[in-house]
Amino acid sequence: MTGDTPRGESKKEVALLTFGTVAYLTDKNGADFSVAFPKGDTSEISMFKAGTEHIERLIYEYEKYIDKDSDISFEQCIKNVLNCVHKRMIVILITDIEGLTSVSESTLKAVACNNDLMAMCIEDAMLTGDNVFDNELGHYEKWFLSHNEKLRKQELEYREAAANSIASSSKQSRTSVISLSGSDEIIDKTIVLFERHRHGNYGYIKTTI
Repeated sequence: MTGDTPRGESKKEVALLTFGTVAYLTDKNGADFSVAFPKGDTSEISMFKAGTEHIERLIYEYEKYIDKDSDISFEQCIKNVLNCVHKRMIVILITDIEGLTSVSESTLKAVACNNDLMAMCIEDAMLTGDNVFDNELGHYEKWFLSHNEKLRKQELEYREAAANSIASSSKQSRTSVISLSGSDEIIDKTIVLFERHRHGNYGYIKTTI
C-alpha cells in the first residue's frame, strides 16, 4: 500500500476511503460493522458496532498499520477472523492484486461457505512507462529501464496472469471481485459489486464506470 494507483493516487488513501465508504453505507442500512487487518504478530479485529464515531475510530486505527509490514499474512488474518467471529457476515476484502493472489482458493471457499464474500482490488501503477518512482530507493527509475519494451511486455503478461488467477479462484469460491484505479470509482463500483453479487455474478468483474 506504499505505492500509487494507475491514476497517481496513493493506494493507502484509496483503501482508507474505500473502507470508510463501505462502512458508511453499512451504517446507513442499519447494520453493525468491524475491521480486521494484520498488526505485528497478530490480527486486529475490532468490535461490531454502528455509528459515524465508530467509522472514524476504525479509519484512524487502520491508517496506522495499513502500509506496515506484519509477521502474519493477509490470508492468516482472514483465517483468524473466521476463528473469532461466529456469525454470518458480509465480508469485504480491501486489498491489491498481490494481496488477493496470496489468498488460497480453499480459504476463500471457507469464508464464502457461510458468508457473502466480496473483494475490492486496488490497482497498481505500472512499473514501466513515464515518471516511474521507486519507493524503496527514493528516486525515479532510469529511462532505459522504465521504457524497456521487454520489461513492459513481461509486466503486462504478469498482470494478465494474476487477473486470470483471481478470476478463476473467485468464481470457484463464489466471490465477487472488482478493481479500483482511483477514488472517484469507489461509490459506483461498490454499487456494481453488491448488485452483481446479489445476482450471483461471481468472479473478477472488470466493469468500466
